[in-house]
Amino acid sequence: MDQPTALAFVRRLAGKDLSLGGLEGGEIQVSGSSPMYPVGISTGEVWHYTDVGGLRGILESNSFWASSFRTMNDPGEIGYGLGIITEVWKSMEAKQPPEVVNFVAELLDPDSLLAAFEHVHLLSASRDGDSLSQWRSYAGTDGVSLGLAARSALSSDPSGFDVSAPNIWGMSWIKVAYRRKVQIARCELFLHGILRDLEGSTPPYDPAQRTAQQLQTILQIVSFKHPAFVDERELRSTVMIGGAEPPVRQRGNASVPYVPLIRLGPGNQVQRLPLTAVRYGPTATAGDIAKYRQVMVETGYGSVPLIGSEIPFR
Repeated sequence: MDQPTALAFVRRLAGKDLSLGGLEGGEIQVSGSSPMYPVGISTGEVWHYTDVGGLRGILESNSFWASSFRTMNDPGEIGYGLGIITEVWKSMEAKQPPEVVNFVAELLDPDSLLAAFEHVHLLSASRDGDSLSQWRSYAGTDGVSLGLAARSALSSDPSGFDVSAPNIWGMSWIKVAYRRKVQIARCELFLHGILRDLEGSTPPYDPAQRTAQQLQTILQIVSFKHPAFVDERELRSTVMIGGAEPPVRQRGNASVPYVPLIRLGPGNQVQRLPLTAVRYGPTATAGDIAKYRQVMVETGYGSVPLIGSEIPFR
């Protein structure tokens, strides 16, 4: 059942204090669940769309890559989410004391958030494994959608970082909210939660409290998209890195930071990805299908079902 996800920003690996564009702090644990938090899923399947090159790379490495927010198809999404929160706050701030107004203004400062977002990496998926818009936008002419068991969470892989113990903070499979009424209601709950946290406190406020709240602000922002994209039914796995530089890969002439996401078993051993199926698109030819099967067999995923799109080719 989908439910509000308990945020657990835990320093999973020992190391330097977190450094996220000014979000310095130690270990942070936010327990419990509340409607103010993004909704996560833990049942059913999630589907990641990619081309045939991506299929081979994912299966050979047993990992997905969460990429820098700058690689998003629409970087304006960040501004959209921040705009919703800021709009709601403008309707509330007149009733707040100056010290609280200043605190929230710093929390929602675009420059500060942009600096923090330099450390944010996203992996996108969908609840719909056979979506025409997703085939067209993300899979190319020879792509597939990879089904993953939502209950088997992916973890950040520390082996690719340039220090032995980076700080990794993450949250898996957040449901993106598209309806404006839902977005506004969530922002109201979120901001009222911040105001409750500040009750009884006096400036200067606890830096660790501010860190936790700005991390939550980032999660709110990445969980909002314009209503025009509602048919994507998008889910996002969000990772934030502190105290280390992530590896980079080449995309054309650009170097793109990314964070490998893997499935860890007992003793932190890397396991096979929790694939439930590989689905090929509506334009796949017999040659394409044979190519997908060959890649799956060569990478040890030959037993995973290979299924076809039900969308009629046009």
